[in-house]
Amino acid sequence: MNKLAPTNVEKLSKVIESKGYEAAMPMSLDYQVLNQIVRDLRETELYEEGLGKPEPQMSGVMYLILHLMQGRMDTKGIDGNAFKISERSLHELIEMYQHFAERELVARAVGVRYESDSQEMLGAIDMQIAALQRSP
Repeated sequence: MNKLAPTNVEKLSKVIESKGYEAAMPMSLDYQVLNQIVRDLRETELYEEGLGKPEPQMSGVMYLILHLMQGRMDTKGIDGNAFKISERSLHELIEMYQHFAERELVARAVGVRYESDSQEMLGAIDMQIAALQRSP
């Protein structure tokens, strides 16, 4: 198995920054970046279970999640700067992103896409946004 290069957050942000929030969805990432992001998420999962190497890289994942959340809020006319994301909410967002990133990776590997994944992911994000709006 070939070793993936570390996730380059600066390069990733340059590619994503000028695009809409959809560019941060797993379904929109190029194959190498998707692999890197899934690897980062898996290393974090193992680290949290005490099985992984110290200090897994999460900056790329965090950038994608925050770009996606901010863009989605903007399209709904919600001021994203008015919200603070709790540690619990952030953990839920990371788990949600991991779920859809892994689904996308498998879909590409086996050549069978599930077209509803994008809408399901946006629905999950909208639920997180609604929960943030209810939080004090």
